Amino acid sequence: MKRLHALVFVVFVLQINALAQKPTITRFEPQTGTTGTKVYIYGRNLLTTKSVYFKNIPAARFEVINDTTVLAVVGEGATGMVSIGNGFGEAALGEFIFQTPNVTNMICTELASIAPKILGYAEPVNHCFRDSVIKVYASATFKSYRWSTGDTTPFIYVRESKKISLTVGNAALGCFSKTSATINFIKNTDPVPVLTYKDTVLTSSEARLYRWYFNGELLKERTRSIKALKIGTYRVETSSNELCWTPSAEFKVTIGSLIPEQEELAIKIYPNPSNGEFKVGIVVPKEQKLVINIKIRDAQGNVVYESAQLTMVGREIIIPHRFMQKGIYSLSVTVNGKTRSKVLYIQ
Repeated sequence: MKRLHALVFVVFVLQINALAQKPTITRFEPQTGTTGTKVYIYGRNLLTTKSVYFKNIPAARFEVINDTTVLAVVGEGATGMVSIGNGFGEAALGEFIFQTPNVTNMICTELASIAPKILGYAEPVNHCFRDSVIKVYASATFKSYRWSTGDTTPFIYVRESKKISLTVGNAALGCFSKTSATINFIKNTDPVPVLTYKDTVLTSSEARLYRWYFNGELLKERTRSIKALKIGTYRVETSSNELCWTPSAEFKVTIGSLIPEQEELAIKIYPNPSNGEFKVGIVVPKEQKLVINIKIRDAQGNVVYESAQLTMVGREIIIPHRFMQKGIYSLSVTVNGKTRSKVLYIQ
């Protein structure tokens, strides 16, 4: 029993000796702050801490977490060394940079007014991409970056579907600003649709959803196939999820001919005779692509008009031209190397 009491006494003495040692500071963070900033101080023999100072100004309050950590809140503050006292001695390490509250408030207010954006992408949005990797930038230069991906650089690389947001700011001052919305980047793995053309019908390769465009304008059709009855540029977009739409290559088609394939190229002019404004009706064989040229010559054979850009509606080409000089002219239409001619009378 006496031996046990002696052992307990030795342990007690060792504990007292441990508590009776001077403190040591190894580091503290953050190294910059203002009134109200929480500063973690790390070291040894901190369990009996009695005081914490920033330079010569005491902390507003402090909390001993354990023998190696003390949490102190900056009071009025001053730039200088951080010091701790525990009744057996003091320790100091420097230096802590104190920012006056009005400077911090100004910086934080300014930061809040320039909330970051993910450059090039509207918010909020589901953004689809097909590339193997895309580069995403912050909209401005900030002190620090915290992407939701864990990156801390001004830009990141996106390689797969994920939701991304960005927080920026000044870590030393505790001022942060976050993007107003999270952008959902979706990698589109759907195949590119392929168009086929037969008997005036355009057909897309199979997909779940379709939407068609003619000369860049969205059509009402949402089916796999459509009738292509006007000359112009068609394309289809397909989707498997209604979020990512994959466009086909543009497909230029001609007037959808309803006549048998063996019929030859034919033209008509009306009104003829004309007061100077007229239309040319073209009946074409079944062909997918047409190269069309219209020339008008006077009685001496001189070219007085040659088409540059033709507006084609239905089965007609409307020539936006008026001849002011009366006379007899020869009008020729060349379609894919085949030429037809008619006499034009201007009264």
